[in-house]
Amino acid sequence: MAIMGGFDEGHIFSISNRVREFSGDASDGYSALELLENTKVQAIIGPDPTVEARFLDGLEEKANVPILSFSTSRLSNQNPCLVQIAQDETIQFKAIAAMIQSFELKNVVLICEDTADGRDMANYIIIACHDKNIHVTYTSQISTAASDEQIREEFYKFQHMQTTTFVMHARPSLASKIFSMAKEIGMMGEGYAWMVTRKTTNFLNFMSDDALESMQGVVGFKTYFPKSRKLHKFASKWKMEYYGSNPFKEFHVVGFNGILAYDAVYALAMAVEKVHHF
Repeated sequence: MAIMGGFDEGHIFSISNRVREFSGDASDGYSALELLENTKVQAIIGPDPTVEARFLDGLEEKANVPILSFSTSRLSNQNPCLVQIAQDETIQFKAIAAMIQSFELKNVVLICEDTADGRDMANYIIIACHDKNIHVTYTSQISTAASDEQIREEFYKFQHMQTTTFVMHARPSLASKIFSMAKEIGMMGEGYAWMVTRKTTNFLNFMSDDALESMQGVVGFKTYFPKSRKLHKFASKWKMEYYGSNPFKEFHVVGFNGILAYDAVYALAMAVEKVHHF
């Protein structure tokens, strides 16, 4: 498909897109190489999932084209062609540790996804807490495909611990299950403290009303986008496009990834214009 839009006053750019889905297995290599060798793409935008981001991290060494990654995890490749457009996920962990310290809490339980990225982020959270003399008494690694019974078993462990402060770093789908279980068991009321990272709160608009209701009282950290004329203009345009295709469907405000995607295309279009001027 093609994207056309006025990205700056007096300028209109046209970017031709070639979309490829990545599954996280070996076939991704063929799809990406096909884009580079046959389609002759001049830039790659995406992705967000860690498996895909790390794959492109390695692919970048074979291709001298810009890769704009949505990944919020730290990427090991230092080649300047690979640009991480999302803010580093680990930055928020110092703020979380500082808030825990401000409440004079000494011990926390850490809940994270049982994935490579989840384990990496858990280590960064533990380090941030250690720097503030906060002890992580237990790290619970829960599969993103965990059943209600498996999550309930973890909560039985929590109930036998003295720690009542929880820090969670998980995607919304898993966070919803965990908070629903916490509410069912009675661990969301007085005496308990819960904090979640922006891995959950950046995507609250994708969570059900029941899930949000179960999160009442939770402290969350979220990516902040300062209000601006350009952001308002983009949000208004998004709303018109969204309703224009089907005025009767449920409306969702533009989210975290939507703003990142717009910024990525905007930056790419401006770069194309500058190159064409030389």
